[in-house]
Amino acid sequence: MNVDRSDDQTRASDARPQPTYPRKDLLRRAGMGAGALALGGAAATLLGATPVAARMAAPAVLRAGKTYRAAWVGATCEASTYTAYAKHLWASEGINVELLHLAPPAVLDALVTGKVDVAPGILYNWLKPIEQGADVLLAAGLHGGCLRMVVGAHTGIKTFMDLKGKTIGTDAIGGSAMNFFSVVLAKSGLNPTTDVSWRVYPPAQFGTALDKGEIQAVTAPDPFPYLLTQAGQVVEIGSNMTGMFANNFCCVVALHGALVREDPKAAAAITRGLMNGSKYTGTHLHEVATIEVQDKFVPVGVATVEHLLSSYTWHPSATTLKPQILQGALDYKLTGFLDNRTDARKLAERAYVDIFKLAAAAG
Repeated sequence: MNVDRSDDQTRASDARPQPTYPRKDLLRRAGMGAGALALGGAAATLLGATPVAARMAAPAVLRAGKTYRAAWVGATCEASTYTAYAKHLWASEGINVELLHLAPPAVLDALVTGKVDVAPGILYNWLKPIEQGADVLLAAGLHGGCLRMVVGAHTGIKTFMDLKGKTIGTDAIGGSAMNFFSVVLAKSGLNPTTDVSWRVYPPAQFGTALDKGEIQAVTAPDPFPYLLTQAGQVVEIGSNMTGMFANNFCCVVALHGALVREDPKAAAAITRGLMNGSKYTGTHLHEVATIEVQDKFVPVGVATVEHLLSSYTWHPSATTLKPQILQGALDYKLTGFLDNRTDARKLAERAYVDIFKLAAAAG
C-alpha cells in the first residue's frame, strides 16, 4: 500500500525547535489556541494532504458513491484506524473510508470543517473546542495508554513536583501529551502554565535538545518517548497507563457533528469499524504491529510496535465513555484551560452522542 505522507514536508519544514512560549501566550495557545476554530497554518497543512484511497472490495455502501475520511497522524496507538482500514473492517460495515494523513495541529480544523468525518484522538483535546462551540461529538472510547513523560537520565528528576521550574519538550502546544500531562501536573500540585515551561520540537530532535540542556523532560505520544528510553537517554516518571488513569480511555472517536445529524447510520458504521479495529488489535498484536510498520504508518520496528501495543488496553466502549467525559472535564478545569464558569456536566452532555441509539432511531 502506498500510504500518503504528503504532510511530511510541512512537518519537516521547521528544522529548528519552536520558541518557548511566554506563559500568558501559552494559556491562549494550549487552552484556547488549540481549541480555536481559526484555520491558519493548519489549513495549509490540510490543503497539502492527499487522501489514501480505501483498500477494499466495493461494498454495498450505505450511501451510494459516498466516501468518508478518517484522519491519522502516525502514532503507534492509532492501531484501531490502521486495522479498520487494512483489514477491511469498514467495508464489512458497508462503507468506503479513506485515510488522510495530517500533522497534529491540522486535525481539529479538518474535523470541525468536515474535511474529515472522524478523527480519533485523546479525550482532553476535544474539550476546549467543544466548550467554544466546535461541531464535534464524542461517540466511543477506543483504548487506554500511549502517552508518557520521560526525563533526562541525569537530571535528578524523580517526581512530577521535581518538574517545577523546568522546561518540557513536546510535539505540539495543546497536543495530546501536553493536555494530558497538564492534568497530571495540576493534580500533583503544579500550575501547568506558570510552574513549568513548554517547548515544541520535531520528535526526532528531542534527544538533541535533552543533550543540550534546552529541555529536561519530554512528553509525546508513543513511540517517541519510548525510543528515548530504549536508548538509555531518559527514564520514565509517568504515563496514562498507571495510577488514577489506568482504567481510563486515552483516545476516543470524535465525529463531525454534521455527519451525525445528517447520516447517523454512517456515523455509527464508522464508529463501529474503529471499535472493531480496537478489538482486533488486542487479539492480533503481532499482525497489527506488522501492518503499522510495513504500511509505513509508524517509523519504527515491528518488535517495538508490538511491545507498545501490548502495553495498552483494547476494550472499546460507547456506553462507558460518557462518565469519563464528565470526569475529564472536571480534571481539565484544574489546568485553567477550560473557563472557570463552564459547567462540566453540561459540557459532557453536549460532547457525548449515543450514536448507536441515534442510528437505530433513524430506521
